[in-house]
Amino acid sequence: MYEPLDLQTTQVTLWAAVLFLAAGVVVLLHSRWRQRRYVRLDATGGMGAEDGEDTRYEGADRGFDARREMYAALAMIALGVVAGVFSYVTVNHLEETVDQNVSIKYGTEDVQGNGWRGNALNATVVMPDGTVYEEVLIAFDPQTGEPTVMGDHPGLTEPEESADED
Repeated sequence: MYEPLDLQTTQVTLWAAVLFLAAGVVVLLHSRWRQRRYVRLDATGGMGAEDGEDTRYEGADRGFDARREMYAALAMIALGVVAGVFSYVTVNHLEETVDQNVSIKYGTEDVQGNGWRGNALNATVVMPDGTVYEEVLIAFDPQTGEPTVMGDHPGLTEPEESADED
């Protein structure tokens, strides 16, 4: 009847996106710095040891190594973008699921979330007759997704079930 809510995937993928993007940008900047340094060293014919610079990767394959670092950075950025897109998709699905579950139980027209507190959503609820309820706390069962309105909100009750006719 109700669709279960997945409250963790959105947060995990969002943080993964932020971490991959941040790491990718830092590594990309470092690889660009290395490539420019190697171009400058090649132009002067020096190996960098005379300048007191770090010469650990001053060998013949230093340009290849810097490009490999750039490819790794681009891969991290791509993973960050994919995780961000996936997070966006899961947020939209979560919002649709919340709206659907609350509508099934309470007959609402629209539910606009204002922030989560654990498995409870602080929301603005719009009824079909145009009545708007602000700051409604809706708790969701973690297993089934069934919503429960917390607090006293007259008019925001479960619809009466019609009696079966024999």
